[in-house]
Amino acid sequence: MTLEEMIKRGGYGIVDDELKQRRSVSPSRFCEEGLCSFCFGEVATTAQVKAEFARRKMRPAGLEELLAYGAKHLNEPGRYGILALGAEIAVREGAPRIVQLGSTGPPGAEYSIRTLLLYPRDPGGRGWAAHARFLAAPM
Repeated sequence: MTLEEMIKRGGYGIVDDELKQRRSVSPSRFCEEGLCSFCFGEVATTAQVKAEFARRKMRPAGLEELLAYGAKHLNEPGRYGILALGAEIAVREGAPRIVQLGSTGPPGAEYSIRTLLLYPRDPGGRGWAAHARFLAAPM
């Protein structure tokens, strides 16, 4: 399955241009089994989130796993997006970015459009917001 097919399967209406240009994906990792979404309820850096995943015998989900999760859970992401810290995308300018499954409004709302956007690794150097959700996969 190609990246374009994965995006179509998830019904994403808005996809970051840098992500669209990515050509290499691993269809064998397009698997939703064992994935969990976590919200820590407090501001945390990428390093802190990854350390917590390791403590729980989990790892940050990659791009293909995020797309598989999104295809299976069409009513996600809800109010806040889901970040896949294992899905770092090199961009033309600046540091690599993290892929987030999001939406422009509440799930099911007539105006809501599913999105795949890119965010800085640690926004503003302060870490991720307390309401941020992260997708984890089994080790």
